Amino acid sequence: MIGAFFWLAAAAAGAGAGGTSADLAAAEAQLAALRAGLPAAIDAQDKVMERNAEDLALWKRRADDLVGLWLRYRDARCDPALLSYERGGDSTACRLRITRNILGDLQWRYGDPEGAGALPRASADASGAPPRPGRGADEEGPCAAPPPAECDYCGMNRCWERRLEADEARLNAAWRAALAKIAARPGVDAAARTDWTERLRRVQRLWLRWREDACTLDGWETPNPYAHSLYALVTGPCLDAETEARTAALRRAYALR
Repeated sequence: MIGAFFWLAAAAAGAGAGGTSADLAAAEAQLAALRAGLPAAIDAQDKVMERNAEDLALWKRRADDLVGLWLRYRDARCDPALLSYERGGDSTACRLRITRNILGDLQWRYGDPEGAGALPRASADASGAPPRPGRGADEEGPCAAPPPAECDYCGMNRCWERRLEADEARLNAAWRAALAKIAARPGVDAAARTDWTERLRRVQRLWLRWREDACTLDGWETPNPYAHSLYALVTGPCLDAETEARTAALRRAYALR
């Protein structure tokens, strides 16, 4: 029943390609309903995992906190003043897109991912991007077959660490290029440049927190959130995918090469 509820709500919120205030209100109502249903959805998953009471309560709190953080990120990213600086379009459409991404992520986590009409899992503010990969990094992906190591998963861990170092370098380069675009935009006075930069910095700070919390929650949704294989199979792939998605989002927003 919980899975069916998540599917129906997510599918309804994802219907249509409109971007009106009514569409946003409907999506937000669906999100409020899904958020209220999170504890029951997690209880349903935990029937298989059988967590202790403390861990179960922490899992529920992390899931709810992530939704709250995502909403804060959405509001900062879709701030009309920031979008105006970026010449990036309508705040309502932006908020609707990210709200639907949240619904898709909750559906992916706690609904029926095989259900017809289910929304794809998306990154924070993806637009037309492929869904984030599922778990199973030991079977496929760039770190699926690392060189032998002296301990289980050490090779995979090092592989993801190297990839994440490269990801961070690309993200930082895009970030610096975006700030340079702000500094070079003609017709913008010093006060507006400062305001623009601070609004973008707030978005980036919220995204960094969101990335860490989203990838941590991925681990809590596994049978053993303390397993030594967690970084290799869950956290590393998540951080890699999210960092690449954020780099691409910055490049789109600021027309970077």
